[in-house]
Amino acid sequence: MSDLQAHLNAWRAVLSSIGVEISQYLHPGAPRDTLDQVEAEINYELPSELRELYLLHNGQEDPFNLGIPEHGKFNAGLFGCFNFDPIDKALCGYRMWLEIYEQAGDRFDSDFDHITVREDDPVAARYWQPGWFPFATDGGGNSLAVDLSPPKEGTVGQIIVIGPDEDIRRVLAASISDFFMRIARDFDHEYHMTDRVIGGKHQCTLYYAIE
Repeated sequence: MSDLQAHLNAWRAVLSSIGVEISQYLHPGAPRDTLDQVEAEINYELPSELRELYLLHNGQEDPFNLGIPEHGKFNAGLFGCFNFDPIDKALCGYRMWLEIYEQAGDRFDSDFDHITVREDDPVAARYWQPGWFPFATDGGGNSLAVDLSPPKEGTVGQIIVIGPDEDIRRVLAASISDFFMRIARDFDHEYHMTDRVIGGKHQCTLYYAIE
């Protein structure tokens, strides 16, 4: 068993202990050639662990599109507030960011000069740059991304957060495995739910975050 699978299984066990059976709405894996095509288009190699994760599960169902869970059960994103996107949706997100970047041209950094970096985090102080590949989204335009073009102090494949509501660039984990390991280790059962009424019943969606 790989490190990724071990840490993913540990995180699944934590989720199951609080009523989230996330395996039920993870998709079957993506074909290898699809991932190869994505790499060819973006001109970067995906981190081996992200490839492995996509080979295991090609994203997940959006929790808000799922049926109403039974009492004591919750829906959730694999990455907390962020849903794990199928590879085609992730690629569409990358294309969108690239289009914004290319259209702005030399004005890009001056147009988004409000971006800062959390102290000592090895990530560029930019709104976006080529090589930031979003793989999980929150529905509000914000994403977790793998950083494929980090500064020399950073790590290729580190997990960063980007988006219109995220003005402080920060590194959440060194890799996908590290993300799962940290959130499984540090999860303290302090989370919150959002309820919406469907057919007269409450649908409960669980949220949690890693900083």
